[in-house]
Amino acid sequence: MVTNTFKFKKYINQIGFYAKVTIDVEFESFGTLKFSFDEEMVDEEWNTSLEFAIKYFFEHYSKTAESGISVSVKYLHTMTEDSSQMVVVYVLVKSLCEALGYNPEKELIYFDDQNGVFIINK
Repeated sequence: MVTNTFKFKKYINQIGFYAKVTIDVEFESFGTLKFSFDEEMVDEEWNTSLEFAIKYFFEHYSKTAESGISVSVKYLHTMTEDSSQMVVVYVLVKSLCEALGYNPEKELIYFDDQNGVFIINK
């Protein structure tokens, strides 16, 4: 099992961006994707974004990976004014990339520091 924590905190053009996630990832049989969210440490309002991030990551990862994965989101910290669905997607995709050492030729998702926007590749 691999555990990873990823924190994103920026302040651009008087707008705050913040979220912190901790995940556990285990390898599964080829093509398998499983995921779960700790109900006590992850507010259910973020579940849709978390699910999207995991499926988006796996869509790309599975093209070259020799195994499937099981992702457990153990902890998600957000702030009312500084967190959004996109910030949560960003931190989880980045955390998965770090945890699995996945570095695709084109970055899956990145943050434009100049304009304060997220860009997701196809």
